[in-house]
Order: sequence, then structure tokens, then C-alpha cells
Amino acid sequence: MKISKVVCPTTVVAIFLTASRFCSAQDKPLGDVAREARAQKSEAHHAKKAVTNDDLSSDRGPVQESDDPVTVVREAWRAFLADAGHNCHGELTKNSGPGSVETSLIEAQGQDRIHIVINGHGGPAGDSEVIVIGNDKYGRFGTRPWQKYTNYVPGEIPFARLSEIVHDSGLKLVRGETIGGSLTFVYENKYHPGGVNIRNTTDDIWIGANDHRLLKAQMLFTETPPFTRSMTTSAVTRYTVTCSYGSVLEIKSPI
Repeated sequence: MKISKVVCPTTVVAIFLTASRFCSAQDKPLGDVAREARAQKSEAHHAKKAVTNDDLSSDRGPVQESDDPVTVVREAWRAFLADAGHNCHGELTKNSGPGSVETSLIEAQGQDRIHIVINGHGGPAGDSEVIVIGNDKYGRFGTRPWQKYTNYVPGEIPFARLSEIVHDSGLKLVRGETIGGSLTFVYENKYHPGGVNIRNTTDDIWIGANDHRLLKAQMLFTETPPFTRSMTTSAVTRYTVTCSYGSVLEIKSPI
């Protein structure tokens, strides 16, 4: 490979991928537990790599069954971030308490424009909409008007949950599967977040075999009794996201 100039990943996605609202039935967020476990595995198996101009290219070519699973998924993630236009539909369901369903649409136009729409459907966060254009950030929540933010926008962080899945260093190829007429390879890992036996997480991610594109991902988290005295059934949290590629309507400032 040619020697490339090292660059800083300054896209809005890279800037905002720092946390997640994905929580377990207990007080400690699942995102924190999952990141701790993955950080330990990642340090043991994969050294840190500088981001180069080559890494920011969206052209990755076909995938072979013999390719290293972690490399395949990480390369698909880099191509995803560099892609000129895509949208992702997500669904987050929880059965704890009264239960909740949260649906989301995230549209990305190039590397510096993102539009996010969240519908709470009974969840504590409610409905929200966020637009990020370079360093300019706007948000509106519930029936309140649009507001410009100088630092960060409260609420959803673009692709944070998806980022957690693609950075699972234990992923392995488990099967081939057809989605929309296209062959994909499915990579999966099962583990106990934080080493706690009553917690189980299964990460799955679907990568296009011919175009190396990230098409679908799912994180399934279960926590079995006894985790609290008041609960007798398993707490289940499922996050699923599907992505498509192509032109996206221009994302403009709302105010």
C-alpha cells in the first residue's frame, strides 16, 4: 500500500461518536459496560491505527469468506462514514417497565451533514429532531421550536449504537444471507458485558459480499433474574438498524 498522509477524522460523525443512551435494566448504561468489555478485547487483539486518506475512501471492493472478520467490518465502517449519501432506519425496543419502542431515521449527506429524527413512542426521551452541518448544530424537542447549540445537542448521538457493534473485536463470520436480492455475510459475537454471567449480548452485522457495504446491524441484550427482587422475567433490549445508499435531499439549516 502506498504511504498516505495522516489526517484527522473531523467528520461530524467522528466528532459525535462518544456515547450512547443504550441502557440496561440496571442504572449502569449498557453502552458503558459494553465499551469496557470491548476495550479490553480490542487492546488484546488489535493495535490502534492512524486514520489516513485511504481509510476515508468509500471504495472497498468485494468481500471474501476467508477475509479477517474484524478487518472486514472495520473497513465497511470506514467506507460507510466516507460515503456521499445514505440513510439508516433504526428501532430500539425495551420490555422493562411499561415497555417502549423508539424509531429513528438518520440521513447523512457527505461527511459533514446529518439529519436525525427520533420518535419516542412511549420512551422517556420523547420525539426530537437534530440537524448538524459542519460545526453548526440545531435541535428541537417535542413541540418546542428549533434552537441552535454552540457546544453539543442533547439527545441522540449519530450512529453511536452502530459504532458499538462495528467495534466489537470478537466478531466472526457465521453465515451468508440474502437481503433485497444481494448476498451478504453475517458477522456475529456473543459475550457477557462486564463479565457478568446474567448479562448476554449478541452483536450481528450484515456486510454486502460484492460491495463491502454495511447494510444491517443488530444488538440484542438480555439480563436474566435475579437482577432485581421486583422483576421475575428477563429484561430484553433490542436495537436494529438497516441502511441504504444513494442521494439524500439537501440538508439545510432549519433557522
